[in-house]
Amino acid sequence: MPYLCGAAFCYYDGKSYGKGQLMVLKEQIERVSYMENCYILLLNAYRADPDSIFEDLCLRYAWNALNDYYKNGQWMEDFLCDERREFPNYLKRGILSEDTLYNFFCDMEEETQRRKVL
Repeated sequence: MPYLCGAAFCYYDGKSYGKGQLMVLKEQIERVSYMENCYILLLNAYRADPDSIFEDLCLRYAWNALNDYYKNGQWMEDFLCDERREFPNYLKRGILSEDTLYNFFCDMEEETQRRKVL
């Protein structure tokens, strides 16, 4: 991530930011990247074996992190940042689609209900 800082501003990915803004943006990029990886991990596990998400401790940790991210307002903050096109083009951000996480959580709720019936 190339960036150039002056006394009171920074240029990052061709855009100008205050130094504080740049730090927040870098934190958001790291958060989106981490949550994207959690989602991919969970989705692949679910496709291979739906029960694995309920049984594997690492997957439960990823599930809790992703669920907290979605519910605590950070997802919306990142979504709005993406809408303003503040993230660099190279950042994978499928989780910021309006339906991706919502649909995933609904599918998981259905799976939880199915497990209760069995």
